[in-house]
Amino acid sequence: MTRPHTGTPAEATAHLPLLLIGLRWLLDTEQPAGALICPRGQTLNSVGNRRLRFAPEGFDGRPAVVVEVSDADRPSTRNPRNTLSESEIDDFAFVLSECGEHVGAAWRDDAHRSAALALAASAPSSLLAAAARYRQGCPTHSGAPWCCSWYRDGSQRAISIHDVHRAAVQCSPSDVATGEPDLTAAVRIARRPMHPPRSSGSRRSAGNRAGRHPMVFSDRYVLRGKGLR
Repeated sequence: MTRPHTGTPAEATAHLPLLLIGLRWLLDTEQPAGALICPRGQTLNSVGNRRLRFAPEGFDGRPAVVVEVSDADRPSTRNPRNTLSESEIDDFAFVLSECGEHVGAAWRDDAHRSAALALAASAPSSLLAAAARYRQGCPTHSGAPWCCSWYRDGSQRAISIHDVHRAAVQCSPSDVATGEPDLTAAVRIARRPMHPPRSSGSRRSAGNRAGRHPMVFSDRYVLRGKGLR
């Protein structure tokens, strides 16, 4: 039996650490050749019974941040609890704008359980290519799903949102900024100029696994002082 959720959802700023991680993956992380990424994106479990899904292709082909209720308590259809409200979606849009990301459109897949915010920015071409390969399917088997090791190999080749999360958690102490509130620090970090990844001198994660492609991305969403454990 599902345990009812009676508490109020967390404020949108409470999602900021994971939101910045997701934006870094969605907008700044280059995917290696041959990688496969599901077009629906990848998900991080956040606080307050919420999931954040970062989709390469949302409204009009733009990347989107999808806010989902992990477990909506519905004692009755007239009085659902712990579900999404208009003000919560507006707050998410405000936090995104404070991170320097304009929200071009917003829509709901479910009136109480899921809402999406399409960003005006574009996803990296390598991420879009990885999503397109996934959608087209295995070239050897005419796009048939789960026909061989093609999906598994391509998914293992990809840089996942959890790879970026682990890299952020493993930041060295010297990278931690102190003395500023989270939102202020996030805005300062997010508004740094974004530079295209370069083959030399690019920021590379300390969390790379042996034999994996290195993560290459800009310094726009450098996650310091976010209180991640």
